[in-house]
Amino acid sequence: MRLIHGFDLIQKTIKNALHDVAAEISSEYKSLAGEQPAAEWALVYRTATGFCCVYHDRSVEFKEMLDVQIWAEENEVQTYYVGL
Repeated sequence: MRLIHGFDLIQKTIKNALHDVAAEISSEYKSLAGEQPAAEWALVYRTATGFCCVYHDRSVEFKEMLDVQIWAEENEVQTYYVGL
């Protein structure tokens, strides 16, 4: 019983030490790399007159696919095309 308790104590000690080191490395890496925000998504679908995009609960209309692509690049948005 004493041996099992010793292993449990060693396991917890190693786990805590590795967790602290991993957190430290992660914070250093983020500060060096510059934390990137998660990419936002926009739903794009075809309409009778062009394309429409749902972004932040608003609809944005476009005449051509190129307009959608340019808008997505300017706003750093990932597009998800529905029903094209």
